[in-house]
Amino acid sequence: MSLRIPQLRMVEHLNREDINVGEATIVATKKGGLSGWALPGGKFTTQLTIATKACREVANLIKQNGGLSIPPKRSQAA
Repeated sequence: MSLRIPQLRMVEHLNREDINVGEATIVATKKGGLSGWALPGGKFTTQLTIATKACREVANLIKQNGGLSIPPKRSQAA
């Protein structure tokens, strides 16, 4: 008799969503039982305004440096 235990992704337990501005994304996560967002530099916040501001700043940095380049298509898998 095999016993199967369903694996749940961590994001299914979050009451937050990732924040996207342009090409930047601030991901939703949990830390110490709190739902919030992971910020650049290993920081964490539960405040939407701080996370959104950080995402805007990252998007501006990406834009100022020419945006994200699209990787070339490969003819075969790595």
